[in-house]
Amino acid sequence: MSPGAETMPCARLLLSSVAPPWQHAVARRQGLTANDVLTFLDPAPGVDVDFDTARSTHGEVALAYAWAQARDVTIARLGLIANLSRPWMLATVGWHVTGCSLGGQCSVEFVPSWTHSSDRHRDVLPEPVNRRLQWQLATSGLDHAHVATTAHGQLAENYVAFPDEPVIELLVTTATAVWQCRERRPD
Repeated sequence: MSPGAETMPCARLLLSSVAPPWQHAVARRQGLTANDVLTFLDPAPGVDVDFDTARSTHGEVALAYAWAQARDVTIARLGLIANLSRPWMLATVGWHVTGCSLGGQCSVEFVPSWTHSSDRHRDVLPEPVNRRLQWQLATSGLDHAHVATTAHGQLAENYVAFPDEPVIELLVTTATAVWQCRERRPD
């Protein structure tokens, strides 16, 4: 997919995932990403996964295609996207998924396994990871997002996040206030 193309229900691709890191850094200055918003919300200490800077490696590509093959879906690498109605809302989407059995449009992110404080929390995404996914869902308009954790170069666990309106409202309200302050700031 080429930059500028509408790739999702309410977003367009700003920059491909294969663009050099410096181009991503420059493009991210055009708006707010999950990293920016979560900084203002003071996320819980501990688990943190940075979708905005953790880009695909050769090993991730192999894992991504194995994940897709196991689910009989098609995947395509994406990159930095911008919301169509709020172009300052930016998110990094690693892989766009087509043909998901859950229906609708979705994405998948591959992240290193996080340490669970106990086995009873293994079925729940850590809050900082969930908030990043909720920002991605709000920015993209996707129906859901998959997270595949990796451990030692192998797929470990899979999670699915659906839009959580109260969380999305908190994120967008916070981001809107921050963006309005930034826009009023003299250069």
